[in-house]
Amino acid sequence: MKSILTVLIALLPLLAFGQDYPTFQELSSTISKLSQNVAVTSKSIGKSANGKDIWCLTLGKGDVANHPAIAIVSGLDGHTIHGASVAMGIAESLSKEEELLENTTFYIIPVANPDAYHHYFSNLKYVAHGNGASVDNDRDGRLNEDGFEDLNGDGLITMMRVEDPTGEWRLHELDSRFLVKADISKGEKGTHKLFTEGKDNDGDGDYNEDGDWGININKNFTFQHPTFKDDAGDFATSETETRAIIDFLFDAWNVHTVISIDQENNLAHPWKYNRQGATTRLVSSIQKDDETVAKQLAALYKKSIKQNLKEAPKYSHSGGDFPHWAYFHYGRVSLSTPAFWTPEAEQDTAKDAKKLDLKNSEINLVAWYEQQNLPSPMVAWSSIDHPDFEGRKVEVGGIKPYAATVMPISKLEEVTEQHTGFVKEVAALLPRIQFENVEVIKLDKNLYRITAHVYNNGILPTHTDIGQRTRWVRKPYAQLDLNDNQLVSGRAYQLLRKVNGDASVELTWIVAGKDTVLLKVGSPSCGFDEVKVPLD
Repeated sequence: MKSILTVLIALLPLLAFGQDYPTFQELSSTISKLSQNVAVTSKSIGKSANGKDIWCLTLGKGDVANHPAIAIVSGLDGHTIHGASVAMGIAESLSKEEELLENTTFYIIPVANPDAYHHYFSNLKYVAHGNGASVDNDRDGRLNEDGFEDLNGDGLITMMRVEDPTGEWRLHELDSRFLVKADISKGEKGTHKLFTEGKDNDGDGDYNEDGDWGININKNFTFQHPTFKDDAGDFATSETETRAIIDFLFDAWNVHTVISIDQENNLAHPWKYNRQGATTRLVSSIQKDDETVAKQLAALYKKSIKQNLKEAPKYSHSGGDFPHWAYFHYGRVSLSTPAFWTPEAEQDTAKDAKKLDLKNSEINLVAWYEQQNLPSPMVAWSSIDHPDFEGRKVEVGGIKPYAATVMPISKLEEVTEQHTGFVKEVAALLPRIQFENVEVIKLDKNLYRITAHVYNNGILPTHTDIGQRTRWVRKPYAQLDLNDNQLVSGRAYQLLRKVNGDASVELTWIVAGKDTVLLKVGSPSCGFDEVKVPLD
């Protein structure tokens, strides 16, 4: 069978700025094909606002619900369309890892927001982060009445720059194709106003503030939900997609680690511990020991990925996003990466070469695309007549939709291979709980002391510190099945606190009797073990 990644690339059509990714229908077809593998199943865990399936792949063998699991979630909004193909490539590779799948489960949701993914292929291309819900963003009682217009007829929604002495933007001194904010402290004055391409259809002075881009699922989760903010929904979990993902994961008790392909990049920039935020009732900081684990995994990511992590942009947490929910409210190790970011372009050092302001993200993007011999990610500025700005010079142009965040298809295979390697490395670190050093000492006639070490044979702890505080992580338990014996001292059933990697805790019981007892230990997220202990 051809590799799924090969099939995906073979399906790619040519669009305005190069090869593109498979449509949602094509992606659904590849999910169906991969599900023919005996170690892979797929199911729809819910529907989008427009009725599209939210697919989840389960990879594993045997009792998959009781093997430690990694959940991979991508496609939460329109920023990282490439995440679906990366996730499918990872799934295909993992499906061949028979030994790994014997005791490890993977849940992969390639497209968490199918409507945003599907919109990427619409005839009028603009970045739509949301689902298909109709929303009154400007609270004027009307829905979707002020969306974008393609004023230059190129099928792309870019930007409008309008010459205006009251504007806060000016032309870049080294390259007039780009605008920068005027800095009054340096004696600079603005010369332009900048808008997204379109008209003020409802006459309220704002442009394109109420279009058909729906609710951003990646702003709709419960941790610090940005209520009353655009695209966030009327309340947390208001959207069917959000609830489907939460419901599925809350039922997947064996998930230990969540990896999301998302604009948040805590693998390049690990979350930092803040004592005040970590100790308040409403926790807002990663816990101290969890920070240590985060740094450990970030170091592993650095070794696995060839991209320069220092060049990875930082994204400010605006609330309601999935990666923070996965840690703070789901209680799991939460790792997030966009999988790709635009590297820093090379500066031409020739004597008469034009110097580039590579600290400007747009200039760097255009320069890097040019140096990679890729189609330009920029639409040249062109003058138009705009009914809202009569007598003023108005130009349309700028960076093409998705170009700044969606990976060029030429990088897909390399990036997927690197991230597949990282996922396998993380899987090798998962906790594996087991009994060691089981000892029986006869104290008196028919009276025995049983001692055993509960050992974590993995590198990662059995659960996070934040998980210790929540009910949504099943802590490891130790159980003593007595048969016809009698328990004199110790607990027949007890929950265990976190057991760090390559560490153990000692348990002791005193039992009266002669029959064999059975020791059991484990949890869905760190596996199970049992041992029979004869007393006579």
